[in-house]
Amino acid sequence: MNEICALTDELRRWSDEMLLRGWSQLGPDDLERLIRDRDTAALLQMDFLSRLLQNLADQGRQLLLGGGGEEELQRCFFRLCQYVMLAEEGIDQ
Repeated sequence: MNEICALTDELRRWSDEMLLRGWSQLGPDDLERLIRDRDTAALLQMDFLSRLLQNLADQGRQLLLGGGGEEELQRCFFRLCQYVMLAEEGIDQ
């Protein structure tokens, strides 16, 4: 359970940071972090979270390469935020 708490805390901190920085500041380090967190989620058998992180990383990569829309990236991002909020509520109970 500690690993799940650590992962959700890390994702919440990163998402808060991204809201402050803005998508124009998304960089390769953010994509690497998403992939690392995706792998951690997969190890914890959190398959849906792993897919959310992969989708967000894919959309971020497309945006960085100039071929993706920011709207789809934001949709993936806020879906991840909702998941993290629900996961944290479940952990607290």
